[in-house]
Order: sequence, then C-alpha cells, then structure tokens
Amino acid sequence: MNSYAGPEELRPRVLAAIVLLEEIVNSPGFRGLVHGYRRYRHEENLDPTAIYNRLMTGHSDGQGDLAAGRVVKFDYSIVDGASGTTIGYRVEGTSNVFTYRERFEEMDVHDLVSHLGHEIMGHLAGGFGHPKLRWRGRSRSVPYKVDEFIEELLEQRQRAHADAGHAAAG
Repeated sequence: MNSYAGPEELRPRVLAAIVLLEEIVNSPGFRGLVHGYRRYRHEENLDPTAIYNRLMTGHSDGQGDLAAGRVVKFDYSIVDGASGTTIGYRVEGTSNVFTYRERFEEMDVHDLVSHLGHEIMGHLAGGFGHPKLRWRGRSRSVPYKVDEFIEELLEQRQRAHADAGHAAAG
C-alpha cells in the first residue's frame, strides 16, 4: 500500500487484511482455484492458466514470468458515504482503491480481504473488468471469481484453525 487515507483507528484492520490477502493469493490453493475454474466471463478469451499468470505478473497476454516477484502498489482510501450495495471501487487508469466507510464498518477482516482481492487483484493487478450490463454472467467476471476464491480459501483456513484448536484442546 503506497498510501492510506482514512480514519487512523481503521488502519490496523486494513494492514491485517493486506497481509492476509498476500498470503492467500500466493497460496497453492488460490492457484488451484483460478486454474480449475473454466467459465470465466471476460473479453480477452484467456484460458485459466493465462488468467492466473496475468493476475500474478500483470502481463496482459498472460505470459509473464511467474518466477519473478511482483509487488502491486496501490493507494487506499476509506471514503464517506455508500452507494447501494457497492462496497467500493477502483478508478480505472490509476492505482486508487476506495471503500465506502459505511460498508467498511460492516465488514470483518475476511470480508475486507475478499473486497480488496476483488479490487486489487482482479481489477488493478489483472486489469480485468466486468461485463457492462448487470446480467448473470457478471458474477463470472475475473474480479468476482477472485473475490469468491479468496472467500473460499479464508473459510477453509478458518475451519483448519478451528479444527487445530479442537485437536489441541482434546
């Protein structure tokens, strides 16, 4: 994160979400989910392997070098207001990511991780958009699928921690 604009008391939750997001998107589980999904909706007609490579390398053709490290820099702001069911947005052509404060306050850290994954990985890092109209294929756009995959992996992680806690207690 290049910069943060928002209430200081919310910064620790943002930083925790970024650490968790980095862990999740660099996991074999994330790679497997992106590679395993076959019904993406986007305009470039990339296969799942090229989509994963594009998310991780930023190369628009999906042919980037996965061995090269990548840091995705962004400017994050929590802004007043809300816009219906919209949690936040990214301004195209910039590294600016915004979350409506009202929505931010409704989210726990896992919700924030999936939201940031949608905006940062799907839109900023991958450069993917959504179908223009709100039709049923929109949920299969790469940013929404990234969000869904992150949620799934966070749930698996949470279950594994709970199971480990029960095993240690028993």
